[in-house]
Amino acid sequence: MTGRQTFVERQLARLHLLVLLPVFGVLILALFWTVIYFRLVDERAVAREEATSHAEALSRQYADQSARVLRQIDQTTRFIKFAFEQQPRDFNLSRFVQRKGILPTEQILRITISDAHGDGTAGVHTADMTNVADRAYFKAHVLAETDPLFISQPLLEPYSTDWSIVVSRRLNRPDGGFAGIVAIALRQDMLTDFAPSGIGPNAFVGLVGSDGVLRAGRLGATRFKGEERRFTAWTEPMLTRRAIRFITDSAVDPVNRIVSVVELEQFPLKAVIGIDQGQAWAGYYRHRSVTIWWGIAGSFGISAFIALLMLQSAHLRKSQRARAQAQSEIRAAVEGSLDALTILHAVRDSTGDVSDFVITELNDRAAHLMGQPSSALRGGALLHLAPDLRGSEMFDRYVQVLKTGIPLQNEFEVDQHGGVWLHQQVVAVTDGVAITTRDISASKAAEFDIRSKRAFLQSLIDNLPLAIYARDMRSTTGKMVVWNKTAEIITGYAAEQVLNQNSAEVFPDWMQAIFDEFETRMRRNPVLLDMPEVAFQSRSGVLHYLRIISVPLLDDAGRLEHLLGIAEDISGSRRQALELRSKQAELIAANDASPLGMFRANPEGICTYVNRTYERISGQRSDVAMGDGWINAIHREDRFKVLQTWRQASGHQSGFQATYRFCHADGKVVWVAMKAAPILVDGQVEGYVGSVDDITARREAEQSLAKSEQRLRTITDTLPALVAFIDAEQRFRFNNLAYERLYGVNRDSLKLQTISEFVGPEQYALIAPWLARALQGETVTFEQEEAGTDGKRWSEATYIPQLADDGNEVVGVHIMIHDITANKREEQRLLQLAQVDSLTGLINRAGFEQTLASAMNRSRASKRPMALMYLDIDHFKRVNDTHGHLIGDALLKAFAGRLSRTVRKIDTVTRLGGDEFTVIMEGIPTPTEALPVAEKIVASMRSVFTLDGLRVSISTSIGVAFFDGTDLESTELIRRADAMLYQAKANGRNQFCVWQSTPPTPTAAAAL
Repeated sequence: MTGRQTFVERQLARLHLLVLLPVFGVLILALFWTVIYFRLVDERAVAREEATSHAEALSRQYADQSARVLRQIDQTTRFIKFAFEQQPRDFNLSRFVQRKGILPTEQILRITISDAHGDGTAGVHTADMTNVADRAYFKAHVLAETDPLFISQPLLEPYSTDWSIVVSRRLNRPDGGFAGIVAIALRQDMLTDFAPSGIGPNAFVGLVGSDGVLRAGRLGATRFKGEERRFTAWTEPMLTRRAIRFITDSAVDPVNRIVSVVELEQFPLKAVIGIDQGQAWAGYYRHRSVTIWWGIAGSFGISAFIALLMLQSAHLRKSQRARAQAQSEIRAAVEGSLDALTILHAVRDSTGDVSDFVITELNDRAAHLMGQPSSALRGGALLHLAPDLRGSEMFDRYVQVLKTGIPLQNEFEVDQHGGVWLHQQVVAVTDGVAITTRDISASKAAEFDIRSKRAFLQSLIDNLPLAIYARDMRSTTGKMVVWNKTAEIITGYAAEQVLNQNSAEVFPDWMQAIFDEFETRMRRNPVLLDMPEVAFQSRSGVLHYLRIISVPLLDDAGRLEHLLGIAEDISGSRRQALELRSKQAELIAANDASPLGMFRANPEGICTYVNRTYERISGQRSDVAMGDGWINAIHREDRFKVLQTWRQASGHQSGFQATYRFCHADGKVVWVAMKAAPILVDGQVEGYVGSVDDITARREAEQSLAKSEQRLRTITDTLPALVAFIDAEQRFRFNNLAYERLYGVNRDSLKLQTISEFVGPEQYALIAPWLARALQGETVTFEQEEAGTDGKRWSEATYIPQLADDGNEVVGVHIMIHDITANKREEQRLLQLAQVDSLTGLINRAGFEQTLASAMNRSRASKRPMALMYLDIDHFKRVNDTHGHLIGDALLKAFAGRLSRTVRKIDTVTRLGGDEFTVIMEGIPTPTEALPVAEKIVASMRSVFTLDGLRVSISTSIGVAFFDGTDLESTELIRRADAMLYQAKANGRNQFCVWQSTPPTPTAAAAL
């Protein structure tokens, strides 16, 4: 029965071994693929984060670039708005744009100004003046109370296939009312000209308005063109906040993109960047494929390893049977062994499980370790002799070896024996185990010591900034036995590729030649070798410069055992030295090429360097100028002052400036301006650097200029006119003595005052438009009227612009003002004499023509009709012939006075000559309003005139013609009124006739 149980137990143990290894292999594969899965999940998250960060950075860059372009457009509209509102009638858009040089014209389709009705009034880069009153951006400005910048939706340019974005701003009248807009049409693709590195060929770039409409967009190299485009995936909620997510929009293409949206500062736009997810994750996809293939290869390797273990397990079971047969023979041999041997027999409970072991055999060393004689131990129960083993790992190990038949060995420290280290091997025997125990305390201590020293040495070598390697010189193969981390970094070869390998098979021929050279020289003469600079190219192709020291390591017999190499990478220091020499050479060349004389001095002020320009200016060679020799080149009259001031400044942290003369050996005198500054290092003066500038020509020019200015001042002070010069900021830079005589102010007090400060705001408002035209490059002349102590005074001002040397910029304005009061008063006197009738005091024929032309112009502007009455005295010649010319003149004067009193105060009465008079009536609501006045004149003239006691009765005839603002000339209007006068006379006189489109008929007054 016992034999049958043992057989069954052995079969179960064999089945356990057959099942355990495959299950173990499956668990390892599951763990292996779990690690791979979570690693790919982490890498996917990293790829997503990197892609979203990249999209964020690109959208911010695109938003900044678009904002810069729009700010430039915004500034341009502000410039145009300001210039237009300052002088709307004289504003010239083309000249303004050309003079200011605003905006890159290749990106601008047009610039237009439209009035309050939407009609184009001015344009640049376009001849189209289409009315824009129906455009959305024009309507927005009409309704807006402020003048914000408006950015329109895409528009198709008139008579063109170009799509544009219109940027516009409101223009105001002086009273704040709406005067129109200025609009700049930009090419639609100007706002998508954004192509930074790394954006990808399938990226989406676009600007979207707050209304969700795409203003400009580009997909890769293809730009969207059209009036309105909306994307279903990029909805308004998404565009109202900053968001990044995956979007696939069939309106664009089926590509999945990572989108970032950033709002533009100051503008109602959002910058949208969408990068191709496939391109952004390309690295992750490649790494995922490689990882999966490596996982498949690892799975095959693990499966092969498990199969190999199962095969080995079968071999072990066969060896157990052979071991059982030889156990008796081994027991005899173990008795004389230095190891402690204990043989335990299993004690089983009713279920067949091992509950304890009985010591069946042990040698003296084992009894010594257990602390009792072998006779007392042999036959005893293990758990009774050593209760601490119950439930311990060691007891379970004994049971495991018995069940599996697989021997186990381990090392452990026994504290109760004073820190003794034991090596124990457990081997299965027939229904028990054999335990071999050896004291390894001494070897363990040596191992710990060696391991500690090796770890310290290896850590030291790996962390040195020097490449450390060692070759075994005891054989001809030259294997590497030491290869630290720095050597890996410099050469590109890992330690596992190099250590214990034939270096000739690892390294390329040129690299092996370097090692062979050291080896050959070391075998010939084993002494320290130092190679100051060796050019070395790493495996990746990077060129290094190394300093290599080879040290021979000899054995006890003095034979070469190892070759130790220590290599220092001197590429950086070599490059720094080369750069330092290059910079020094560049500095010397730059100094020699400088138009300034350069010098350097030590902290005591002793000269240590001068450049070639200094030699030329001073007339002294550099070797002569060293030390205090530079003083000898200074003019004798300036030498003491310069030397004293320089020595006082030396050693201090302040700069030094001086103007003095050099005197050359040939007697030539050169004026120079010298400047020096201290070289401060950590607050200490380490020396001085300075320059000398040849100012001889400038000094002579300044002296000449001073003389010229004095002559000019003398000439202008004698002129009977105000002469001044102002700069581009409208500040006085020069004024003659006439200002002091006229205004009673000191002439020098005006300097740097602005014209506005001098003349006051009211007077400045009158001259500002003329001054603005002069500052734009136009010579202007105008008259000014102002109140004086003796009445009105007039002056004539001429503004002449002063251009810069390049002729492109106005740097100031010359002002000349003449007093023309006397001329103006004489002119008015002559004009009055020329336009007033000397007999009646009424306006004469010359004044009538001028007054009539002005009245007709006002009628056209106001669109209100006016009337012209042409009248004379009936039978005046009879009165003149009967009573003489004196009575005739008196009648003319009395007639003129009664006529002036009869008409309205705003009407104009003139005498053309003889007995012919006219009345100009302006501002009448309708032509019929003039008829009662004409009737009143006819009636008033019937009253008797008393002239020097003589009573005279007369009448008058009147012709009336009207002007309603049409293209009628003044001569035609006079002809019509004259024709009506003759018509009235033909109808019997003492009446008036009115010009009509039909033949004229006498009015009701004719019957009176």
